[in-house]
Amino acid sequence: MRRSLAKVLFLLATIGCASQAQAHLMLANKGTVSIKGNNAYVAVSVPVSALTGFDDNHDKLLDTTELGRHSGTLREQIDRRIHVRADDTAPIESVTFIVSALTGEDADQPMDYLVAMVAQRFEKAPQVVEVQTDLFGTAEKDQRLALTATRDQREELAILSPNHPAHRFFQGGLRVFTDFVGAGVSHILLGFDHLLFLLTVVAAAMSVRQWVVIISGFTLAHSITLTAASLGLVSVSPHIVEPLIAASIVALALDNLFGGTRRPFYLRASLVFACGLLHGLGFASSLAGFGLSPGNIWSSLLGFNLGVEFGQMLFVATACGVLGLVTRLPVAITRERLVMPVSALAALPGLALLVERI
Repeated sequence: MRRSLAKVLFLLATIGCASQAQAHLMLANKGTVSIKGNNAYVAVSVPVSALTGFDDNHDKLLDTTELGRHSGTLREQIDRRIHVRADDTAPIESVTFIVSALTGEDADQPMDYLVAMVAQRFEKAPQVVEVQTDLFGTAEKDQRLALTATRDQREELAILSPNHPAHRFFQGGLRVFTDFVGAGVSHILLGFDHLLFLLTVVAAAMSVRQWVVIISGFTLAHSITLTAASLGLVSVSPHIVEPLIAASIVALALDNLFGGTRRPFYLRASLVFACGLLHGLGFASSLAGFGLSPGNIWSSLLGFNLGVEFGQMLFVATACGVLGLVTRLPVAITRERLVMPVSALAALPGLALLVERI
């Protein structure tokens, strides 16, 4: 059985080498789970910063010499830290391979991640498959793993992270939806640029009704471009979108500083709406990084979009609450007097982001 599993893994590696146009066996932050009969085949990219005992030259990278010298130690770590269960039962046999993430002319270059391949056999054909791992790297980009599972004609996508290290596949679209709600909330609350932009909106001295209208317009705008970009109807390079998002922070902050809140409300609402279209493209780039599966694209898209809205509502409610408390202090502070300092506070890091992204 071990030999047959090894042959299958070798075949998977060969196919991967032939199909990657960029000399990568598998892209970083990606993984696959394929169910065939009684067997489960798992292939995941593993950040080398999640592993120990290999870095002989202390460059924090893995080269082919280190891979060959420490393959046994690395394989033992991966065996301990990737767990697959089918219908709550453990496999009766398992084989693990580790290979270079690079192929072709780049095969000898140091890597910041490798590819682990695991073949497992169960007593019967798996129905519900659970994958658990803590193989996450130290860098922010290595804190999530987009794992796609296939069985027959079904395909599901899950996002694993240190806060969500396990997922049970083939339980239905509801679980995919809830996972992407969480991903959307995390994205907005950890997205410094989006929060800065929202701060410039909240800082303007407007009534609650106007706040609701302008935030709703922003929501509608980024929902339009998020959906269009995720469905492939619109495509704009992140190298263009990300600097423009930073520019939108600076633009709205300057509008606040130079009397934008005294202009007709529809002009300000139009400006925020236009900025929302840009931010939606930014959300779509993040969502694309997870890898949308065709079978659950609508539940993934809806879940992520709602998660973004929940996170946005939480931040806006908190910011409005803080501003309301400040205006109730014994000193004479009004909402109008807060516009200038808060907008300046948002403009400076926004300008720094713009320079960095350009």
